[in-house]
Amino acid sequence: MIALGAGDDGHAVGWDRDAAPHLLVTGPTGSGKTVAIRGVVVTWALAVGRVVLCDPKRVEYLAMRGRQSVEVVTDPDGIAAAVLAARDEMNARYAAVEAGGDAAAFTPLLLVVVDEAAAFIEDARQGHRGRRRQGA
Repeated sequence: MIALGAGDDGHAVGWDRDAAPHLLVTGPTGSGKTVAIRGVVVTWALAVGRVVLCDPKRVEYLAMRGRQSVEVVTDPDGIAAAVLAARDEMNARYAAVEAGGDAAAFTPLLLVVVDEAAAFIEDARQGHRGRRRQGA
């Protein structure tokens, strides 16, 4: 369990990666999303292993750069490559399980964080459309 903070009722809220391997952090500006993500990244890097932290704003996670087990990716092409590499790794693991492998044997575990994902996706779509128009 990785602690995220306190809920409206004052009780601790956390992420159990075994129960839910995906985590979505949402909320209005100023609500603490980046602080929660930093906590998850630091905890994961110290306790579990490798983190790929995608920061399209390029300034939200300056303190994470150079931290052991954390790779910060800021350029759009690098972020896209990191997401595709994670997808390829996930598909390779699924194929190994289908072939009779033990899912628990796959290590190291990897955490991929895409901050501002909606903005990144929209920027990627706009860039892709722009490249398509240029090549037309």
